[in-house]
Amino acid sequence: MRIFAGIALAFAASGAFASGFQPSDDDLRVQQGRQLLAREFPEVMRHMARQDGFGGPSSKPIARAMLSDAPDLVAEAKAKMTVEKIEDGVWLIHFPYVNVALIETRHGLVLFDTGYAAIGPVLVELLPALSKKPLSHIIVSHTHVDHAYGWPALKAKWPMAKMITSALLPEMAARDVRLGGSIGRLNNQPLHLQPASIDQMPTPDIVFEDKLSIQIDGETFRSLSCPGGDRRTNLDGGTWPARRFSPQLLSGFLPMPAMASASTAHVDEWVAALRDMSAKKPEVLMPMHGAAIVSEAKSTQADHLAEAFAICV
Repeated sequence: MRIFAGIALAFAASGAFASGFQPSDDDLRVQQGRQLLAREFPEVMRHMARQDGFGGPSSKPIARAMLSDAPDLVAEAKAKMTVEKIEDGVWLIHFPYVNVALIETRHGLVLFDTGYAAIGPVLVELLPALSKKPLSHIIVSHTHVDHAYGWPALKAKWPMAKMITSALLPEMAARDVRLGGSIGRLNNQPLHLQPASIDQMPTPDIVFEDKLSIQIDGETFRSLSCPGGDRRTNLDGGTWPARRFSPQLLSGFLPMPAMASASTAHVDEWVAALRDMSAKKPEVLMPMHGAAIVSEAKSTQADHLAEAFAICV
């Protein structure tokens, strides 16, 4: 998530630090710097802060403790959740700040991303209400706090579900453990909740380098590892009745091709990935942030964003 390189949520008010977190002098100076940016660029900041920039409802309690599955946060995530049925057997589930995508196959369910920690218990309750089939596969795109931390509840409920990730994810997970304090401060998260061990991160059963084509119940799922502000994984369901993408690279807010928290910024590759998506003329785009795009005409938004990224380079 990286919260706009630490800007979008943190500059809002002096009370934006996580409950129980005691800011140092450096923390306070960083927050003051963010507030100066907000005052200097008010139009940009207003656009970025629209629905907290990520689409869907906002939630201060969740934003301040995304690694917590405390009952009050689970209740908050459930109360603010909306389920969008794209078509039979395909859902985009919206939570504060982030979405997850669910696809029903002949005998099971495939989940794209697991959200933050409080989302996991909500999905454990929701999925059986949408389908009586078990969760068979979980695809985790990357290790940001709003995408990769709902998995423990899901694996506890469906221990046989196979986790699919890019081969880069273990490296990313190890980095997140090693730099947990810095990442926690950047995201204004309680430091005691940061993962202290690689065992607290998603453990893949199936990994792939650049591309994966896997048959699940006779349907082909293709996963692509695409560089962006950080490494991301995107899903192309090539043999569904219509092409669909579930990309992290496509968001409905101001493009952020380079983030201060990212170890590398692959702007050219990000542009190329968006153009590749647009060239395939998908009928449905299911982004992990913001609203679904459900017509081929609107899918050219990927092209427009690609041009915006190119301008930002």
